[in-house]
Amino acid sequence: MSLQRLNNPAGARALEFGQTVSASLDALAEMDAYSFQATAGDVVRVRMSEPDSLEPQIELFDAQGQRLAITSSFGDTILDVRLENGGTFFLLLSDEGGEETGGYSVSLQKLNNSGETMGSVSVQGQFPSQSPHRPR
Repeated sequence: MSLQRLNNPAGARALEFGQTVSASLDALAEMDAYSFQATAGDVVRVRMSEPDSLEPQIELFDAQGQRLAITSSFGDTILDVRLENGGTFFLLLSDEGGEETGGYSVSLQKLNNSGETMGSVSVQGQFPSQSPHRPR
């Protein structure tokens, strides 16, 4: 049996976009909690990978404890979701049946408007007059 508060779960580890964390579920029915910040309209991907015998389950909650999404599968589990509101969000990661223990990794990605720019690129040279790539 496991008991966890859904609004501001106890012991939640902060997770940043682009970060991957390795951890383990050491007891039956254990749930690991993570928190992250996002803005309204963000599209996020949470991936829970398992090298062991887990059946990974990902649950996403808002700051008030309302479940926004849940998914599970054998092997790697991926949750893609567009967040309607900004703020703090919480993930509860577990084995779907609560019957297995083992290691896993979790990663958080922002799929839209990353805010990262590549800088500018300067191209010099001439296109032959017959080139299909010649600007018009």
